[in-house]
Amino acid sequence: MTPKVFDIIPGSRSKVMADHRIPKRHKTRMTRADRIEYEGSIIGSIPKTFAGKYAARVFNSPYRKNATMFDFINIFTEYAQTQPIHKRLEIEEKAGVLADQIVKNKRKFVSRKGVNEQHPQRIP
Repeated sequence: MTPKVFDIIPGSRSKVMADHRIPKRHKTRMTRADRIEYEGSIIGSIPKTFAGKYAARVFNSPYRKNATMFDFINIFTEYAQTQPIHKRLEIEEKAGVLADQIVKNKRKFVSRKGVNEQHPQRIP
């Protein structure tokens, strides 16, 4: 679902990679585990780049050890509030579609739990 995450805010993948100096890598040369780790590092940097005042509090809270996909949805919708109305509506709509897909594919996320435990990241 990585492409769908970065489709919500146009140019977000490039911005995150530039802001956090994450080098581009050829995914075809990486193992599945390496791709998961690489994509996880990029997604894990989204809060540092796009989280607003309220979403940042969730990610910086000592009471929350792991972020959920819905925490990322909150980042996107809070970021949308800072955009002109046409961009705001587009971002909010895409975030809503992603949230719907997360709910509908809940079992797939749960069944991949073993993969995530082998390669811990901030999100499941």
